[in-house]
Amino acid sequence: MLPSEIQGWFQAITQDSPFFFAILDNQYRYTAVNKRYQDISGMAAAQLIGKNDELVFGESTFQTLALLYQQALAGEMLETEVSLLSQGRETTLHVFVYPITVSSVGAHIAFQAIDVTEKHRLIESVRESEDKYSTLTRLIPFGVMLVEDSAIISANDACAQLLGFSTPKEILGENLEHLFIDGKTKEAYKESIGGLLKEKPISCFTSPACGLERRIQLFSGNAQLYGAPLQLILLQEIPPRADMLSTCTHDVYRDSVTGLYNRMGFIQCTEQLINQSSPLILLYLDIDNFKNINDSLGHQIGDLVLREVAERLKDIFPSTSLIGRLGGDEFGIIVKEAHSEEAIANYAKSIKLAIYQPFDLHYFNKRLTCSIGSVSYPDGGKNTYSLLQNANSAMYQAKYAGRNRLVAFDEKIGKEARKRLWIEIELQKALQHDGLEVWYQPKVSSENYLIVGAEALIRWKHPVEGYISPSEFIPVAENAGLIENIGRVVMREVFRSVKLWKVQNILPGKIAINLSPEQFLNTQLVGYVEKLLTSTQLDPSCIAFELTESSIMRNSLDTLKMLNALKSLGFSLSIDDFGTGYSSLSYLARFPIDELKIDRAFITDIESLPKQLTVVESIVNLGKSLELTVVAEGIETEQQAQLLKKLKCDSLQGFYFHTPKPKHEVEKLFLADMNRRKTYQRVKTKKRNES
Repeated sequence: MLPSEIQGWFQAITQDSPFFFAILDNQYRYTAVNKRYQDISGMAAAQLIGKNDELVFGESTFQTLALLYQQALAGEMLETEVSLLSQGRETTLHVFVYPITVSSVGAHIAFQAIDVTEKHRLIESVRESEDKYSTLTRLIPFGVMLVEDSAIISANDACAQLLGFSTPKEILGENLEHLFIDGKTKEAYKESIGGLLKEKPISCFTSPACGLERRIQLFSGNAQLYGAPLQLILLQEIPPRADMLSTCTHDVYRDSVTGLYNRMGFIQCTEQLINQSSPLILLYLDIDNFKNINDSLGHQIGDLVLREVAERLKDIFPSTSLIGRLGGDEFGIIVKEAHSEEAIANYAKSIKLAIYQPFDLHYFNKRLTCSIGSVSYPDGGKNTYSLLQNANSAMYQAKYAGRNRLVAFDEKIGKEARKRLWIEIELQKALQHDGLEVWYQPKVSSENYLIVGAEALIRWKHPVEGYISPSEFIPVAENAGLIENIGRVVMREVFRSVKLWKVQNILPGKIAINLSPEQFLNTQLVGYVEKLLTSTQLDPSCIAFELTESSIMRNSLDTLKMLNALKSLGFSLSIDDFGTGYSSLSYLARFPIDELKIDRAFITDIESLPKQLTVVESIVNLGKSLELTVVAEGIETEQQAQLLKKLKCDSLQGFYFHTPKPKHEVEKLFLADMNRRKTYQRVKTKKRNES
């Protein structure tokens, strides 16, 4: 049992909270519960104390939570969602489980949760509304876009086609004023297009940013998304004059590069097949890392590859099949067959083998791979839109799973795809409205555990959902091309904060900023940080840039140029997650690196695995021999800290010392640590004088 004083404090703090709170002992029995927890269980506190989840919520819930409790007692902080049956009603809880130590009775488990049942119902309702909206926008022959503050947040295929883009994704985030020009003057609008549309429809031309000139009529209406006011804009092409029609010979349903059907043509033909009630197999493929070819060799070589891919696909499939280029390096194939896992697997195998044959890139031969998603009609979708959407989702799942593979669509993939899309849209809003935060996790000296620096970490608090884990939104940001924007948010905030801390004399050491591979290889990076240095007047020695091994090994020559440029500006350079990337260590001698960060994977078991400790010792010695500072991350126990201290690792970072904290909290920590540092120095000086 918990001491009565602690019970009193627990009740005082949690009694009126909307959260469910409980404390459990190491046998998973309740030792304290708040009123909200009593409500959901239907039992009074006296009835709950001493019981476990199996007796209250059943065997299934107990088995799920027992795994979390076991990990919590091992020192982990966990977060998940759990469904349970409470008083005849299914309830979904968002659960936080973490260890606590009560000095008089030992290790306990803290359980905290909030009811998210209604949130899930709301999400499902929103999904149904989105499906209806998507179906409507697919069926109508007009372009449709949703606009927020002049920025496009949604568009249909017809809209992309009218504006000269391959896919709607290419115009998301674009500004209306960037895409349209005045229909009379053919110059940029001096007023907001959204504002003009509130008064009446307008006639305009597509701007040079669209790559074509097309006369468009715009109509506007009001809409809402998650309570935010939006504009629903319809686009309709104004037909050219009759004397111009005879000169137009371009087939609007054909892709100009490959000669295959383009997206609109593919959709039209697929709808005809669906109207015939034919069973169909749809394969959706994307060439892996195709962007590297365009970026390094140019679009002319990229187009050669796309044409060759088209020819190879024609050789694989029967003439009755439908093949189209759906945009960029994405292709779709419709086969008039009933669903067969064996047939789908064989088709995918043939595609992968064909794509893997060497491509002649003029300068050299290169083999490529592809990621494939599959879906069948009618089981995998009732219309063209849902088939394409589901196949596309399965293809992206193949990419997330490691590329060069086939993934068949199922409902779980659909939910994950909708969640990723929601995160992408909301993340774009957060970037536009300064909705991201920078937190800091301090690093300490292994000698005395005083703070010697910190690492800047991005955090996102959604206005409805609360904090969203970086493990969820960072992969989406990378895939959506938003990671560089996020990186710039971090750099701007860190430079400003570090300058302030320097002036206040509370800066404990260097503040580390993680550079993504996309940021690091961007030739504009050096110019951007130079502008930040100029605007903030910050001493660059206060900043360290952290890079992963994989990012610096992508292009040795470009890497060396970039590292030298950053180094010449006065920044420190650190290798993050050292030991998990490339086995070649030659770069340590060639590159101007200042610091190694030992990955947490090497720290986890150093107390119990002697060989693991030997590996860590070798990394520390390697760093010392190269005159590099060595930092160990992921420290969660006193024993780990003591072992690394004996190995003379310079700095330590982890939850054992400090969790990541928002700016205002870490400032207080820095200030308190400065006072500790003064006390430490006085004691050290006194001992030196006495000796």
